[in-house]
Amino acid sequence: MRQTADGADEYEPSGKLRNGKQPAGWLWAGVRSSKSLSIYLAITADLVVEKIARSAVDETMRAMEAEMQCKVRKGGLDEDRRTGEMLYSKFFHRDSRPINGLSDPHWHVHCFVHNATFDPIEKRWKAGQFRGLIADKGYFQEYFHTLLARGLMKSCRAPGR
Repeated sequence: MRQTADGADEYEPSGKLRNGKQPAGWLWAGVRSSKSLSIYLAITADLVVEKIARSAVDETMRAMEAEMQCKVRKGGLDEDRRTGEMLYSKFFHRDSRPINGLSDPHWHVHCFVHNATFDPIEKRWKAGQFRGLIADKGYFQEYFHTLLARGLMKSCRAPGR
C-alpha cells in the first residue's frame, strides 16, 4: 500500500485514489446483487441460487472481455485495437464490511482486471485500454442483473423448485 507524504493511505477502500481517480494500472469492476437476494442467500444458503448469481458474473465478465482493447502506439500510431482478451481475478463476498463489528448480508463480487491483454496482431502482451469499459460500466451492471433475473426465473419454473 503506497502512502502519501503525511502517512495516510493513498487508496480509498473502493480501490480509487484519494483524488477520486481510478489507477491507470488496473480496473476494478464491482458486481452487486440486490439487498433482497443478499438476505435470501444469508438466510437459506441456497447453493442453486448462488450458482445462478456466479454464472451471471461469469457471463458478464465474458461480455466485458469481448470489448477489451489494447493501446496501439507502434510506428507512431495512437489508436486502440479490440483484443477480446482480458486477465482478471474474482473475489466473492457474502457480506458488507463490518461497522462496529457488525456486517450486513451483501452478496457481491470484486473483479480485478489486470492491465494486460494479448494483442493478436502484434502477438504480444500489452497494456489494456479501459476507457470503453469504464464508459459502459452501467450497461454491464444492468447486463448482470438481467442475466441474474433470467436465471432466477428459469430456476423458479424448474421441476422440484
